[in-house]
Amino acid sequence: MLRLHRVSSQSKPMSYTKAELPITVRTPQELLDALDRFRASFEDNPTRPEAIRRVLENYLVMSARG
Repeated sequence: MLRLHRVSSQSKPMSYTKAELPITVRTPQELLDALDRFRASFEDNPTRPEAIRRVLENYLVMSARG
């Protein structure tokens, strides 16, 4: 298991598998607003990270089809 540590010395170490490796992305407010509108279109009200995963998965599936 891959182990990563938070920057703060007061926090506890976090454990992640490779499948759960976190990333940080900076985006303009307009993109976040669009993401929030996308999230609102789902009954299960996904979190921003989950919505980003859905968009990315959809894009990758569609681009693989050509």
